[in-house]
This record gives sequence, structure tokens and C-alpha cells, in this order.
Amino acid sequence: MPLPTEQYLSVPIPESLYLALAQHSPTGVASNIVRILSEHLANKDEHYRQEYNNEGSFQWAQLTLPHKTQLRTKYYGKYLVADIINGKLIWNSKSYLSVSELINTMRGGTRNNAWRCTEIKYPNDSNWLLADRLRHSETKRFLSDAQ
Repeated sequence: MPLPTEQYLSVPIPESLYLALAQHSPTGVASNIVRILSEHLANKDEHYRQEYNNEGSFQWAQLTLPHKTQLRTKYYGKYLVADIINGKLIWNSKSYLSVSELINTMRGGTRNNAWRCTEIKYPNDSNWLLADRLRHSETKRFLSDAQ
């Protein structure tokens, strides 16, 4: 039997995600992951254009943060707020490459889990939402869209 010409990689995923996928397709988790990701990539551009008007957005893992989204963290009882401006993270007139770098700087150079100490407010929304919650709801939505 000829060897496949495609090269394969091993990608670590959380066990809970693997088990959730295994419930839907117990004998073909790997092929199911490939199918889901292929469909997602094929639909990604159109999906984000419709949902977020993706111009000027900042991508943080699975979260797309549109232009004028705000991020905040609380440090010594005071809220500090940064903005997404034309796809860049801006705080105190300085641009940051990652949310982790931003949050650690905002919190006095300390090391923090940005998912757990960042709240996000989308444009035209009045509610601040914990980034960790948004991340998990986005993963669930991705899995349900793939079925």
C-alpha cells in the first residue's frame, strides 16, 4: 500500500473536547476533526463578514474582537480599559501584540491568565463579559455549527 503524500501533525487538544467529539463519532474522531476544521475554514470568511464585519478586528484565539471593542481588567480596585482600534490593541496610546501582554502590563507587569481577568464589551453592547466565558461559549458554538 503506498504511503500518503500528505504529512500529518499531532495537535494537542483538551481531553474534554476530544471526549465531546467522540460522543458524536466514536470510531472516527480524527476524521471528524479534519472534516469540521475543513468546513470551518471554507465558511470562515463569509461567516465572520456577516457576523462581525471583520475589517479592523483583532483575533484572540477563537474570539474575533471587532473594531471599537473594549477590554478591561481590574487592578487594585480600579478598572483599566483598552480598545481595539483598526485591528490593534491600544492602551495608554501604546499598541500591544497580544491580550496577555496587554493585561500583564495593565496589571503592573505581573503574570496573569488573561482569559480569567479580562472582560470584553463589544461595540453597541452595554454588558461586560468575562473572556473565559466567551471563549468556552465560542467553542461550544463551533462544535454545534459543525454538526
